[in-house]
Amino acid sequence: IEPGQTVTEIKESLVDAGLLDDPSAFQYAVVRDRVDQLIKAGTYTMGAGITPAAIASRLAADPDPPTPV
Repeated sequence: IEPGQTVTEIKESLVDAGLLDDPSAFQYAVVRDRVDQLIKAGTYTMGAGITPAAIASRLAADPDPPTPV
């Protein structure tokens, strides 16, 4: 997630990455849970087959810590 990305841009990135097959369900979960106010820029690890609601919940949590160089 990049700084300033909108939920629509995030949704499109998730679709492009093959993580999201139901964009409408993701959008609904984001609005229902008010996740749009909680998303922070950063990297988020998610497994294959994660549900749209679980993706929204993951984005409401802190991003992964930076990888040491």
